[in-house]
Amino acid sequence: MVETGKFADLRRWLDGIEPEERRGEVAVTIAARAALRWVPLLRSSLEVPQEQQIRHLSLVLLPALRAVASPWVISRFPTRRNELRQSIQESDAFAFRYKAPSPAAYAITAASFAVALKTEGVGEDALDVAVAAVVSTAETDAEAHIEDAKRIAAGSSAADLSSAPLWLNGTPPWATGAWRELKALLLADSEDWRVWTRWYEARLAGDYSGPPIEALEVARAKIDEKVWYQGPRAVNAEIARLIELHTPKPTAAPDPELGSALAVTTAN
Repeated sequence: MVETGKFADLRRWLDGIEPEERRGEVAVTIAARAALRWVPLLRSSLEVPQEQQIRHLSLVLLPALRAVASPWVISRFPTRRNELRQSIQESDAFAFRYKAPSPAAYAITAASFAVALKTEGVGEDALDVAVAAVVSTAETDAEAHIEDAKRIAAGSSAADLSSAPLWLNGTPPWATGAWRELKALLLADSEDWRVWTRWYEARLAGDYSGPPIEALEVARAKIDEKVWYQGPRAVNAEIARLIELHTPKPTAAPDPELGSALAVTTAN
């Protein structure tokens, strides 16, 4: 069982997970969850003059959100790993090209890198980088990682853990406050950031808020590379289109008057 946030302890715990395939899936999942917990702290990356904030949204926030979404979709839907191989590698390169010099950005890009390694089959390197992503956040959030480890030790699959709330014992006040500030900043820039704020809040709540739509999440991860380089407006518009495409349409309730009319017609 993981008792500390030290690299050696976490690595030893992962090494004890069998079989090897499960070990790799757990590594990806703990890296993805570590990165997701740091998203609220990206708020500090935007503490720049007003005229520079739009640039930072393009060069810091968008790559970070892409980088954290990719590990999560692989951890939640592991059978889609091979299909998403190229998308994960592109996400990793995109994140590292525009990485912000902050612990949050480091944890997020490390998680993305771990998944890129895993999709290439470099198991040991992926484990090391995944652990590094967790250790980078352990000082702030050691308890959350330990609770994740307990869930795995109790027999949960990596995918089941990915479907759980991001903090198993409740979101801590520091994360709630930082996320509230980041969300307000994004929506003040443009309402189209709701495609991300709603996505992150669904990760905070886990499947208790409703299960994710697999086709939608895979499609989000596979958005064409050219669109990402066009910036937030283009990406967010494309995500909005995908949401519209993949969200089931509500079925209209039958009209009781129409039903009565049909019954009369049939009777005649």
